[in-house]
Amino acid sequence: MKLYVCKIVNGGTLTVVSETTNEQNALVNFHGTCQTLWNAPDVLTGMVKILDENMDNWQKKMEYITHTPQVVEPAPETDSE
Repeated sequence: MKLYVCKIVNGGTLTVVSETTNEQNALVNFHGTCQTLWNAPDVLTGMVKILDENMDNWQKKMEYITHTPQVVEPAPETDSE
């Protein structure tokens, strides 16, 4: 059976990250992809799943990544008298 690690980032296009027939390789690629997205500062939302050849979610492996945009607050004004 073929397994596909897929991702969608920031509401974009579905991307197949890897294709394998080895379950352990699929899991390693899944967790590596999740780690990369959690650490990426430009990712606001993402979904990573392992799909089988029927496009079913394999063993319920999926992870939703979400980051709150960083709000940069202006520096407080100082009185220079």
